[in-house]
Amino acid sequence: MILYEVDIGKKVAALSYEEMMEVTTAANYRQMAARKQLTILRRGCRGCKALIEYDSLPERVKIKYDELHPGAYTEAARKLKADEYRLKTDHKAREFFSLYMIGDEGLPTDVQQQCTVNASVLAMMLETFNQTTAMRKAGGSRPEPYNWQAAYAVAERYRGETTFPKTERKIRDLFNKWKKEGYAALIPQKLGNCNSLKIDDTTIRYLVALKRNKKPVLTNHEIFEKYEREREGRCLPQLTEKSIVNCLNRPSVKALWLDTEQGEQAARIRLQRKMKTELPTLPNTLWYGDGTKLNLYYKAYEDGRLIVKTTSVYEVVDAASEVLLGCYISDHEDYEAQYRAFRAATEFA
Repeated sequence: MILYEVDIGKKVAALSYEEMMEVTTAANYRQMAARKQLTILRRGCRGCKALIEYDSLPERVKIKYDELHPGAYTEAARKLKADEYRLKTDHKAREFFSLYMIGDEGLPTDVQQQCTVNASVLAMMLETFNQTTAMRKAGGSRPEPYNWQAAYAVAERYRGETTFPKTERKIRDLFNKWKKEGYAALIPQKLGNCNSLKIDDTTIRYLVALKRNKKPVLTNHEIFEKYEREREGRCLPQLTEKSIVNCLNRPSVKALWLDTEQGEQAARIRLQRKMKTELPTLPNTLWYGDGTKLNLYYKAYEDGRLIVKTTSVYEVVDAASEVLLGCYISDHEDYEAQYRAFRAATEFA
C-alpha cells in the first residue's frame, strides 16, 4: 500500500495491481472496474503499474487485504494524518524576512525562521476560516465573524512551533494586525525601535524641526522621505520610519513639538506635572472651613421698613474624619464669623 497524490496537497491510500491479485482474480477485478465498484487512480501501462483506491474497494475485498497485510492501512492513515498536519511554509514570507533590513543590517537567521513559521501558521488560519465561511454560505447559514473557532484551532495545533501570545484574544489581535499590516507586523518590537538604534542630539533636533514645520505640515511618512533625501548631505545616520516615529513620540522629544500640532494650551495641559493631593490619616492634622448662605429667610424692620433678610453659616470640618468641629451663624460671612467658628472648633476638639 502506498500514498498516491490525487490533487495538490491531497493524498489517498492506494493498492497496486499485484496486491489486488492477492485478494481477487483478474476476471473479478475487470468486472468490478466495469461496474464502477472501485476507483482506478492510475491505469497500468508499460513501466507504470495500475493503482486502485483502497477506500473504494468492496468491504469483502478490504477484509481479505487486511488479513494478508495487517496494519498496512493503519500505517497509511497515520502518514496521511501526519501529512495533513505538516506545516506548509509560506515562501513569500521567507523571502520578505530574508530581504528585510534594519538600518544596514538584516534580521538574524533565527528571527527570520521564527517569523516565517508564524507567518505560515497565520496563512493556514486565513485559509481555514475562508473555507469555513464559503461552506457556511453555500449551506445557506449565516457565517460567524471570521469563523474564528476553526482558525484558532489551527493556531493551537502548532502551539509548540510558534511564538504566539498565550491568550485567545491576543492571538486574534495579532491575526487582525497581520491581515492589515502584512508580514512587517510579525517582526519583534525590540528590533528596529529607537532603543536599539542610537539617535544623537543633532538628528533629534533635525527631526523636531521637520515635525514643527508649518508650510507644509509633514506627516510621519513625509518626514521619513525627506530625511532619506537629505540624510547623506547632512551626514545623518540611516533610520527606519518606525524608529523615527518612536523617537518623536518619546516624552522628552514630544514636548519639543507638541505645541505646534495641538496648540500651546493643549500641550501645556498634557505635559504639565500632574499634582496629587493626599488627605491626612490622623484627626486634627488638617482643618478646613467654608461659609455659605442658608436657605433661611425672615422678616425684619430697617428704618421703619419691612424687609426680607437671610443668614449665613461658617463651618469648620476635620479633613481626616470629616467631623463637623464648629460653626457660627451670622448675618454676614466675615472675619468675625470665621474667628468664632474656629474658636468653637478648638473648644470642641
